[in-house]
Amino acid sequence: SSFGSGTRPPSPNHPKRLGRYEVLRELGRGAFGCVYLGRDPQLDRQVAIKVARCDLFASEDMAARFLSEARKAAQVCKHPGIVTLYDVQRLGDTYYLVMDYVEGGTLEDPATTAKLSQAEIAELVARVAEAVHFAHTHGLVHCDLKPANILIDGNGDPKVADFGLAVLESEQSHRKGERSGT
Repeated sequence: SSFGSGTRPPSPNHPKRLGRYEVLRELGRGAFGCVYLGRDPQLDRQVAIKVARCDLFASEDMAARFLSEARKAAQVCKHPGIVTLYDVQRLGDTYYLVMDYVEGGTLEDPATTAKLSQAEIAELVARVAEAVHFAHTHGLVHCDLKPANILIDGNGDPKVADFGLAVLESEQSHRKGERSGT
């Protein structure tokens, strides 16, 4: 899963630290980059650290836009159904997002959904729609909404992840023809 508990074996090549964050193990990989389970020693909590592939930001303009959008998403997306984005950082050529670590599976994971009734799945989807609507009312559009980006926490509550690819509605008109997400 993107941010939840993964079954991927530990990678000996992962960084030991990213800024102030300790990197504990790899959780998964995707088109954007790699996600690690980390620890924030200052606040004594586990976090998910999503590290962007180096080739995603070929220009300083692209990198600056990404950092700006991530900061805006962190300010706007304060909802219990949206994974909290705590921090966005640049360390040399490495860009990373630090988010709430949600332990559990995703809606894409058959082990998560197989035990749910159709009514329970419908309820989860309705709650996801409420969270996405909240973001929309704040001018933010999720550009990669899919079952793999819907995490189910230990209480069975859905959390929309990956607002790092989100775009502000006010900027959409400037992005015609651009593609991001799946």
